[in-house]
Amino acid sequence: MKATKKILAALISVIMLLTIIPMAAFAEDVPVTYVRSAAIAVYEPVEDEKISFESDINVTSCTVTEVKWNDVSGYITDENFTFVKGETYTVTVVVTANEGYEFSNFVATINDQAPDRIEIDEANKVATLKLTFECTGKQTNPDTPDEPDTPDEPTEPSVFETIISKLRGVLAGVLNVFIQTVRHIAGF
Repeated sequence: MKATKKILAALISVIMLLTIIPMAAFAEDVPVTYVRSAAIAVYEPVEDEKISFESDINVTSCTVTEVKWNDVSGYITDENFTFVKGETYTVTVVVTANEGYEFSNFVATINDQAPDRIEIDEANKVATLKLTFECTGKQTNPDTPDEPDTPDEPTEPSVFETIISKLRGVLAGVLNVFIQTVRHIAGF
């Protein structure tokens, strides 16, 4: 008798899962505009000049939320620190997508140079860029950055991005129902 009830409960849960799938597949997604490029300007290391944590960005879809510098010994936090000629410094620029925006196929420049590394978080909302400079004796501080090669215009998600987004929603819903069903049958 108990085995029959368990089999019946499992069958009903599978049928419920099948009825949920089409609903989730056709659910509306919140529209998102993708940020594909940005140009960032920072003050490069110049001999005997104080460190600057300021920056500028040429798009309105995202904001520079943090600028950090480090040398071989680690992050520099002292605002009175002065650069030493011949030393190497790495700038880390954290860029956050504004509300309604996400990073997708994101490329960026720092002072018209490709960063050594770009990392984007799982939510596609925060990009971390790193670029290494060698301190020179000449003044190389930037003006406002040029426009990027790719304009920052609202773009529609590709068919692939739309399918992946819908599949994520479907799989999350199916997995949740399955877990709840198993817990119910097992008595958790």
